[in-house]
Amino acid sequence: MKGERPTQKAADTVEKTVENQEDELYQRCVTEIFDAEKITQEKLDEILKDFVQWERAIWGEEGFDEELFLEDLPNPENTVVFLRDTKTGKIVGFTYAEPVEHIDRYVEPKERRDPKLVAYISDTLVDPQYQGHGLVGKLMETLEEELRRRGYQYIERDTAVEGGYADNVRKNYASRIIEEQPHPSEYGDQVFFCITL
Repeated sequence: MKGERPTQKAADTVEKTVENQEDELYQRCVTEIFDAEKITQEKLDEILKDFVQWERAIWGEEGFDEELFLEDLPNPENTVVFLRDTKTGKIVGFTYAEPVEHIDRYVEPKERRDPKLVAYISDTLVDPQYQGHGLVGKLMETLEEELRRRGYQYIERDTAVEGGYADNVRKNYASRIIEEQPHPSEYGDQVFFCITL
């Protein structure tokens, strides 16, 4: 079952993004919407190796594998955002969301919403060497903008309690959170959130 693990350091949030806007690394990293039709299989394979390496470095064996990425990233129904370092040209992070009907949830939302209006954030990851510079906030801003453009009105995500991740979601999305439910998962205790876009 796919569910979101804690994705980044708790401090890597929208609030920290504002603080880091003067940071040189923050300035040189740009977001871009992934278009599977504009990338060669060779380049995609190279990118996926990095993603799997980051997953393993951060999450060990619980990290998502290349097979999952090969299935999810090129799917045109999914919204994928890359983070590129303009100095090196290298992709240094990503996030992606998929239509909620593709997800096996840990918990069912208390309120039913039209699934066509709900996207689920499946993964967010930044190269460990680039963490702590507000780059997750930059990724989320672009992801949310693209999801709104595609007609979504809500995002859902599961976030770990350990490490303060769920508390940070509460802090940074406070007035936009319309539902939250704690639940156990294979990744430890988590909180399900539904957030307005």
